[in-house]
Amino acid sequence: MNITAEQLQADIERLKTELTTKQAHLTQIRTSCIHRWGDTYREDIHKEGYMIPGDRPGDPGYGGVDRRFDTYVSAVSTPRWKRKCKECGVVQETTVAKPTGEVMPQF
Repeated sequence: MNITAEQLQADIERLKTELTTKQAHLTQIRTSCIHRWGDTYREDIHKEGYMIPGDRPGDPGYGGVDRRFDTYVSAVSTPRWKRKCKECGVVQETTVAKPTGEVMPQF
């Protein structure tokens, strides 16, 4: 199967045009959609904890008054809620919660 560079370039240009057309069509569908939201689900943003190394023996300043010690930065989880439109597939997400007795997402 010998495909020439010219054929590949022509295919790439055709696919770029097709992609642009389909993206424009999808944008049109999503902007005119009257969203019917599916179930809201929680998907937290989680950052792992990590260690910041301090000075090691032999480093300049080791043993002095400005010595840096190993420091652990704790893991952090930020609550995030998502929901998806049943019609156009657009996904909406938020990290803001309504101030009620129970934690509810505010879109």
